[in-house]
Amino acid sequence: MHDAVPAITACGVSPIVRIPDNQGWMAKPEGTEQLMKSAKFPALRPESILTIVQMETKEAVENVDAIAAVPGIDVPFVGPFDLGSNIGHPVVAGVMHENLHATIFKVLKAANSAGKKAGIFCTSGEQAKKIC
Repeated sequence: MHDAVPAITACGVSPIVRIPDNQGWMAKPEGTEQLMKSAKFPALRPESILTIVQMETKEAVENVDAIAAVPGIDVPFVGPFDLGSNIGHPVVAGVMHENLHATIFKVLKAANSAGKKAGIFCTSGEQAKKIC
């Protein structure tokens, strides 16, 4: 991956890198602050780096207000399939349980309260309109 990022960038494309890990500290504000120190390294022009944090666990959503407020976090992002499974309300046949929908709305509200945009994985624009 280390070599892929400059190669992708050289083609005029902005790469998205997903950290291949899921440690418990990542779902807490303190861990998010440490992540920001690594992601927004000054020599890399931190203003040019978009930092997206995935909200895919109950613990992350419980801390979403504090996580969204961390300076440098640009987008809290929901993976509804992983989040739904984690909170006991998996997406079944494309249908979201009302508790999952409420949990997603909590992330959206926290992002908006922090003056940020939220993101979510959707399979169509129509689905995105229904969720939000």
